[in-house]
Amino acid sequence: MKRIATKTLFALFLLSSCVTQENQKEVVSRHGNSNLNFINDVQSYFKDIGESNKIAAFDSIQATIVETQFGKKVGLYKELVDLFDPENFNCGCDDKMKKALKKIKPNNQSVSGFIPDVVVKNAFMTDSVYLLNRQGSNVLAHLFQYKKSSGQLSNTLFAATAATVKNFNEINFVEKNPRTYDQFFYTLDCTGFITAAVNASGGVNSTSVKTAASVAISAKKSIFVLGGVMYSPLFQAYKGLGIFSNNDTLRIDVLSSILNEIPIQEQLDNTQILLNSNYQIIFASNSGNASFNGEGSLGVSGNASFGLGSVQGSTNSSGSIDRSSDYTNYKTYVVDKNINTELPNITVKDVKDLIAELRAR
Repeated sequence: MKRIATKTLFALFLLSSCVTQENQKEVVSRHGNSNLNFINDVQSYFKDIGESNKIAAFDSIQATIVETQFGKKVGLYKELVDLFDPENFNCGCDDKMKKALKKIKPNNQSVSGFIPDVVVKNAFMTDSVYLLNRQGSNVLAHLFQYKKSSGQLSNTLFAATAATVKNFNEINFVEKNPRTYDQFFYTLDCTGFITAAVNASGGVNSTSVKTAASVAISAKKSIFVLGGVMYSPLFQAYKGLGIFSNNDTLRIDVLSSILNEIPIQEQLDNTQILLNSNYQIIFASNSGNASFNGEGSLGVSGNASFGLGSVQGSTNSSGSIDRSSDYTNYKTYVVDKNINTELPNITVKDVKDLIAELRAR
């Protein structure tokens, strides 16, 4: 352990002696405000659901939903700054190092603070995102609309009776194959954090580095940022994919929950049902309790990949990343919907016929 500590301190001293503070260039998100219509739609969705009495049918989440209103629109850059803020992720930075990190400010951003370059390049997808509480993720994943006989769209409906609502776990619906959608997975422990922070801030004296490094070497904590795609349980039930691939009973239950929300008089054969296929999401946490550094994909295939083991959906549960770090709390951000997907035309007749076919097996 002493040898590792000596090498780590030496590396950090080298960094502190060779980097200098530079003027920060502009930092722009990959897609700017291209998702604003969706973010505004999410606010409208939740307003529709909050004003309905259907949410009360699911007692185990109803009280929390009413209190927190599902989530809120936030600026993604500020959220990432807060995630890597040394006040929120304590790795032994002294006041001088904290001050240096908080001076980092791109010319075009209104907030200052440290974010690793690799995270900015990969996770700073859009300017605005919707921060969901755990119940907000659950509700969003089970929302849909239908087209009325008049041609108008219905209000947003929540498939409250679906079995997947009761035990909703986000990670069950996250695509893990890196060849299907773009993914980003990054995790950093205190040693990695201090190394990246010294490199980014510049001008930090050796005393500050030594103080931080002495804490970082023994600290058992980590940050993770994960970007990927989460499927809609309703859409997967219709397609028979994911957890529904060998579970006809669950498929029937979830498909029936869709029909349960459509008034009988509107259940014409050609009534169109509008299901979202997937949602682009970001998970983030700085509450990990073990040392682990790296970046990769969600798949567990060889040393170059990292697996998201079982991040649970309920508020009081925890998750694990490749059995290397447990996270007692994490944030979920939704960025956009229907990524690289051409949605099929789905009618009430299609759903009823599918349910009948499944029951006849």
